Amino acid sequence: MGFVKPRIIKKGKTRYTACYIDIRGKDRSAGTYDTEKEAAKARGREPRPRSPKAASPASATADSASATTS
Repeated sequence: MGFVKPRIIKKGKTRYTACYIDIRGKDRSAGTYDTEKEAAKARGREPRPRSPKAASPASATADSASATTS
């Protein structure tokens, strides 16, 4: 689920933040854009959650250690 949040910056110009809710229920930003159309396009490109193995630096170290001993 995504949405666009308009923001007014100091100079009075409107910028648009592409937002979505991640799998844990937290609001996340997919970037801030000059046009609402750009922000709407970006909110559709929500990042995929990473697998626990890919996110763990310990598994990467263990994989490289086992490759060295073989």
